[in-house]
Amino acid sequence: MRYYLIFFFFFLMNGLFAQKVSFVVHAPDSVAPNEVFSIEYKINKNASSFDKGELIGLEIVNGPTVSTSSYFINGEMSFEKTFTFYVKANDEGLVILPEASIQVGTDYYRTSMKNIHVKEGYKTPKQSSYQDMWDSFWDVEIDDFPKVIPRDIPSKYSKKRKTYRV
Repeated sequence: MRYYLIFFFFFLMNGLFAQKVSFVVHAPDSVAPNEVFSIEYKINKNASSFDKGELIGLEIVNGPTVSTSSYFINGEMSFEKTFTFYVKANDEGLVILPEASIQVGTDYYRTSMKNIHVKEGYKTPKQSSYQDMWDSFWDVEIDDFPKVIPRDIPSKYSKKRKTYRV
């Protein structure tokens, strides 16, 4: 029995430490001035002491927000930690995101630098959201509603139910 526990522990630790460390930055390539956009730093290990560097030419609107997720796929455990900043660029030109660094155990990892072009007239494709659908639902003219609303629609499921108060 002891050998089974050692064997199981070996494979469990092998699966946890076999995953390579990946630390990347996700940001748009082009934005318009005064447009709020997100910068995401993602790492696939639990890490500490995150440093984004100095964001020159960008104003932080919100952040950092930190989210973590872990899941099993085909028996392998995956982990992801995301640091998200919402920023905006006030002036046109080239904004360079510096290298960000993070510590995993005793090792330090860095992202690569990222260029963001800020130019007038560029519009980021807007992603539809639940709030957009809800707002468009209320943008209906009164004349669009039907004049006669049927009250009694027969249905095979419209049986009267008994209710009891407790």
